[in-house]
Amino acid sequence: MVFGIGPVGVMVIAAVGGVVVVSLVRFALRPLARRVRWLDTVLGLVHRPAQLTAGLVAARISLQVTGPREWHDGVGHWLVLAILAASAWLVTRLLRVIRSDAEEGVAGVAAHDLDRRRRRTQAVIVYRVASAAIWVIAVGAGLLTFPAFRTFGAGVLASAGLAGVVAGLAAQSLLKDVFAGLQLAFGDSLRLGDIVVAEKEWGRVEELALTYVVVRIWDRRRLILPTSHFTTTPYANWTGRSQDLVSVVEFDVDWRLPVIEARRELTRIVAASPHWDGAEQGLVVTDATGPYLRIRATATAANADAWWELRCEIRERMVGWIAENHPDCVPRLRVEPGAAPEV
Repeated sequence: MVFGIGPVGVMVIAAVGGVVVVSLVRFALRPLARRVRWLDTVLGLVHRPAQLTAGLVAARISLQVTGPREWHDGVGHWLVLAILAASAWLVTRLLRVIRSDAEEGVAGVAAHDLDRRRRRTQAVIVYRVASAAIWVIAVGAGLLTFPAFRTFGAGVLASAGLAGVVAGLAAQSLLKDVFAGLQLAFGDSLRLGDIVVAEKEWGRVEELALTYVVVRIWDRRRLILPTSHFTTTPYANWTGRSQDLVSVVEFDVDWRLPVIEARRELTRIVAASPHWDGAEQGLVVTDATGPYLRIRATATAANADAWWELRCEIRERMVGWIAENHPDCVPRLRVEPGAAPEV
């Protein structure tokens, strides 16, 4: 006994002392954290796990110094396991600091800043892989503290050889998706916020995990695909290298439509549209076979959202202009009566 206090009391006092020390350190750094944003983020994320780790370490040291020897293997062992878990929690929180720094401000510029979206995607993947590795190491280290695992480790590994082969074959598809997720994260072919067309669905990449990708479709449904789909199946990435797109609208009209006048009308429509980026626009005749004349109107847009709106606007206004100013050029099937065949 120390000062008339039992070993449990000493451990509790030591644990409380560790928690208090961490709180005092955070309090001392608070003035600096107000000026340094990343330090404030670090202190907020690691405060609780640091308190728990410090308290457990202090309790383990007090047990080692003042506690009964018969407690070292029992209580001390469980304290070591708790320290491993708390330390893993602390390290994963530190990794979240890196992830938070990469994600900072992405929501406002996700459609325009390709480099920031690339860093965010890589940070998310690295965070998940490193967190999983840290917890695996912590669990493995905890298991090794049990004498049975050290004594019979070789036998356990030998008997698990066949099971490991079977498990490896069963997990082949899972590992394929895991490696595909890493390839997507660091291959720069797909990023969070990219607009893609996959499985004939148009949407934005909302989540990119190790084994699956969530695409938020335009009608707010979610399309969930394995990451290996994006490494083995062709798909369209509209924002892979740049955001600008060309809006293309095609019409079938009567041959009598004045093309030059239609071209001037398209110029007027596009110039008045807030969705045009001011780069390119034009109207050409692409086909003239059968009863119809096919014209193609094109205009550039800064991003996919503006691209869609511009297409709809061009189609709506051009159809209205043709119907109002040249109703005789609206496509129709003409049947001209001829002489009756002789019998």
